[in-house]
Amino acid sequence: MTNDPLPPPYFSLCFAVLLATAATAQDRVTYSTGRDDSGRATVSGTIVDYTGAQLTLRSAGGGEQSIPAARVVSVETQWPASKLAGDRLFAEAKYDEALQAYVTALRDEPRIWAQRQMLADSVSCLKALGRIEQAGEAFMRLVQSDPETMWFGRIPLNWQSVQPSPQLETRATLWLKSTDSEIAPLIGASWLLATRHRAAAMDVLQRLAARGERRVASLATAQRWRTLTATVDEAELQRWSELVEKMPREVRAGAYFTLAQGLAARGQSERAALAWLRIPLLYADEDRGLAAVALLNAARELERIGDKQEAASLYREILRDYAGTSSATQATARLESLAGD
Repeated sequence: MTNDPLPPPYFSLCFAVLLATAATAQDRVTYSTGRDDSGRATVSGTIVDYTGAQLTLRSAGGGEQSIPAARVVSVETQWPASKLAGDRLFAEAKYDEALQAYVTALRDEPRIWAQRQMLADSVSCLKALGRIEQAGEAFMRLVQSDPETMWFGRIPLNWQSVQPSPQLETRATLWLKSTDSEIAPLIGASWLLATRHRAAAMDVLQRLAARGERRVASLATAQRWRTLTATVDEAELQRWSELVEKMPREVRAGAYFTLAQGLAARGQSERAALAWLRIPLLYADEDRGLAAVALLNAARELERIGDKQEAASLYREILRDYAGTSSATQATARLESLAGD
């Protein structure tokens, strides 16, 4: 029994619409060409499907063209007004309202590939609202629809060692024991590392790091680092730094966050700040909340080494790009303190 604010039919709807028949629409797809990806080509038609592996486009004449997802540069399509409203509300940090807009968009949108994006957007809202039980279930349905999902970086893992609520802890223990996929055990282990279930969580993470799918293995490895940040030595930090660069791009944000924590613990403030800054610069789309916290932590490290001017600049960036978040509240307090020095 949970206190999920959205009723179970929400998830039934999400999954049901993913099985619907895609509607026809005129879309424009720009993709890279050539061996060095320097060229560009644009084609028009109807997107039949768009997964993390490839985009399939049907021309007006009925012929189909498959484009590797990694080569897709941009997609121009007609979005429902509810989806556009959700994007605007999310940018304004009005996550509850944005979530409702995305739920409406799921009902309004008949195209399977577009529904996946809205489900991924819903995951981001649920994470920002702290509704991790729902975020986890929605993310699992997203991966069930597209195992190669391009939205894998939105997986709701615990990178800040937040203590889970009793309800989340209960749900996480169920996820940990799941044998349906690797996703549920990974999310469950992530949220149980700071609980009495730590030993079981570590066992699962060790197994996934050794034998999991590449993205899962990378995340499991970085999650295990969370238990070592206070004691990690310089040689191990160097190894972590090299491993992060080898991980799939979409899962690096959390790994950089943990690497930065290890660097900060060893008093390497400048390197820690640089590692934290990578997250808002390169991976904000994967985890907006983590990006805001990383920016805040980077500013604090710069304060520690006396670079108050640059720290203040980062605090102002938080107020500009992450207004309405707890990080913005803390940034305001730090700016006031710096102004009084």
